[in-house]
Amino acid sequence: MFKNMTCVSGFVLAAVILCGTACKNPSSPAKSTIIKVSINPTSAELEKGKTQSFTATVTVSGGASKLVNWTVSGNNSSQTIVSPGGESNKNGLLSVAADETAKAVTVTVTSAIDESQYASATVTIKDSSVPEPDTNTVTVGLVITDTGGVLALSSSTGNLTPVIYKNDSPGSVTFTLAPTAPSGTVSWYVDDAPAAIASGSSATFNAAAYEIGYHSVQLSITINSVPWSAATPTGFTVQ
Repeated sequence: MFKNMTCVSGFVLAAVILCGTACKNPSSPAKSTIIKVSINPTSAELEKGKTQSFTATVTVSGGASKLVNWTVSGNNSSQTIVSPGGESNKNGLLSVAADETAKAVTVTVTSAIDESQYASATVTIKDSSVPEPDTNTVTVGLVITDTGGVLALSSSTGNLTPVIYKNDSPGSVTFTLAPTAPSGTVSWYVDDAPAAIASGSSATFNAAAYEIGYHSVQLSITINSVPWSAATPTGFTVQ
């Protein structure tokens, strides 16, 4: 009888030891955490009306979600926004409004499960670029023999036969004749039209008003009551 009790006691003692060991070292899953959020690029320069792409990198442990949220701050226009995209919203696209008046904005990407983890980029906003004026102006001298004067014909594009565009820049061209005598008059004709389309020392031609293709421009000049015609080939091509 005692032998059996000893066997049972030993079995119970072994079970208690095993249970105690297991209870002291329970198996538990690793904690899910956000280690770091970074953004690329960290700074940029952008013209009004343009866009800039950003990419977020989220370092996690324990299989935490990499989902992020994007925000923009410092903007004065409600049309300046940042749009998320890609897996876990890792891509952000900043769109700066054409009417934005802020000099700089901040783009921030934040972990969706831990708002203490975020990264920011500073974007400097510039005015839209304007084509540099063409300083290489072409002039052609027209000799008026009885006055001994010379009239110089020039173009706002720097070319006496420029290309102008219906849907792009430059959309127009201005031809100027200078100097004109106090008693002189200048009339401008296009494509042999019977009536002058402009008068005075300059005339502006807008591409939107003409068909695509080449259009010749003629001048009729009267100085001291004597008519003169400009033989210089002048015109514009619309595209």
